[in-house]
Amino acid sequence: MSDQTDTAETVTTMADAETHVDRLVCALEKRGLEVAARPPVLAVKNPRVAGTDAHGRLMSPGMTQEVLLLDDEERGPTWCWVWPGMRSGERGVPDPPPQIEALCPAGDIQFATDRIVKVVRLRDPEDSPSDDTADTNEQTTRNPTSHL
Repeated sequence: MSDQTDTAETVTTMADAETHVDRLVCALEKRGLEVAARPPVLAVKNPRVAGTDAHGRLMSPGMTQEVLLLDDEERGPTWCWVWPGMRSGERGVPDPPPQIEALCPAGDIQFATDRIVKVVRLRDPEDSPSDDTADTNEQTTRNPTSHL
């Protein structure tokens, strides 16, 4: 992961960002996720961490992921992961800035949706191990950076 803020800028017009954001929000909500959108940023949450689901409460608050839409000079509008910076753990030391990692072109809603769902997914205890094997096989046969 690398901080790409030097080579990328936020999508230039709010209207462009809102169009991309709206499309991704719709796709994520169809997959059962909750999305708080403030273009160009999305905060995606697995709703199972709230309410009465015991397995979800156990994992809370770790099932939320921020995604940012940037206009990369080389790639154009690109969905990016926003990862928290490594914290020192010492009192009084400010938190470092987040790290930004390219995910895929903004137009590839299906790929972005699939990856985000995997990050915030909470496996049901009833899921078969073959479900995880299928995910692993897909990841090894498809290079995620080939989309960039």
